[in-house]
Amino acid sequence: MKDFFSKTWIITKKELFSAFLSLAVYIGILVFIFGTSVNFFLLNNFFVSGKGSSDLRFFYAFFPYISILCIPSLTMHLWSNEVTDLVFSLPVSTISLVVGKWLSALIICLYIQIILLLVPFTVQFFGNVDKGQVIAANIVILFYFSAVTALGGFLSLSTKSQISSAILTSLILSLLNSAHLFPILFKLPRFFESFFCGISFAYHFDAASKGIIAFRDILFYLVLTIFFLGAHIFLIEAKKETN
Repeated sequence: MKDFFSKTWIITKKELFSAFLSLAVYIGILVFIFGTSVNFFLLNNFFVSGKGSSDLRFFYAFFPYISILCIPSLTMHLWSNEVTDLVFSLPVSTISLVVGKWLSALIICLYIQIILLLVPFTVQFFGNVDKGQVIAANIVILFYFSAVTALGGFLSLSTKSQISSAILTSLILSLLNSAHLFPILFKLPRFFESFFCGISFAYHFDAASKGIIAFRDILFYLVLTIFFLGAHIFLIEAKKETN
């Protein structure tokens, strides 16, 4: 077990080093930080007397949607064109590779979260901030990031180029984040409403943006994380057999 953790951490550090040499990663980080901040302070009319609000729901609810643009830039480099070089040459297990690469993307997302804590800190100077809302949103958004980085990593592994990985990840995240809107947009029977809400990434974050930690939402993201990491391993083992 100790060997697993040590080798996994080596892979994580290697991937973090590579990530911070990538312009796309910096662009993704900056777009996420400035996009969410501008959306809250300017589009929400925060500084307009009588219109602005210290309620951070509008700020946190935007996270899943800005992720559509930013997460692909953080995950597209994880696996594309590397399976042969890594899996068949490095003395590490497939699980260590998968978890190490996924952790590197998740740690970058954690950096983004920490930087964006400046927003509620700033809002505190202008009005009361619900600290419970901040804590709940940040706990659940970390599980959200866990699931979407696992998904992005799997799509990076499944595609042959970083560009195709980024496009596919963005497209699938767009569908999954907005799935709860399909019954309304397409006037589907009520039967489909629960299904599409159940698979919507953004819908499962709605309670957290209001300051409520729902166990079912955390479980949803956790199950998806495990599923996509398992899909990594299954796909790599399948590729090993064909080589």
